[in-house]
Amino acid sequence: MALAASRTSADAKAWSPTPDPAARANDRAIAHLQEAICAIDSGDTLTRQRAVHQAIDAVTCLYLELGIEADGKASKSLADLFGYVVGRVLRTDIYDDTRFARQAMELLDVLYQSLRPAGPRKRGEVSPRTALAAPQPGPAAAMFPLKTAQR
Repeated sequence: MALAASRTSADAKAWSPTPDPAARANDRAIAHLQEAICAIDSGDTLTRQRAVHQAIDAVTCLYLELGIEADGKASKSLADLFGYVVGRVLRTDIYDDTRFARQAMELLDVLYQSLRPAGPRKRGEVSPRTALAAPQPGPAAAMFPLKTAQR
């Protein structure tokens, strides 16, 4: 604990595994939701409440870090969607049900992947959307290779 307290803010930024603030907020939200799920499974009410409130803070930070503009119909819809995610997180605490936390985690993952700023990619790396759209060979492809017409 003393080691973490002795770090300066510059050291903490350099030490962070993900330099993107939106990525950190997304990771924090999912980690707190996983903590809430574990607390529900073990019956620990105080840990569940703390994890849910920290997850709500992280979802709010993610919304702010993504920089969604306040004008237009699309931004209103995104704001409503983030409000829906916060509602799922709150229902996790109110109903003591992991189903809502899992729904919130799925929504956060989809939202972050679709809204994150597109930065430079490493050579050979594809975007998540491209990876989903590209057909992937199944296990049968190795057993039954396609024969191509040879001229």
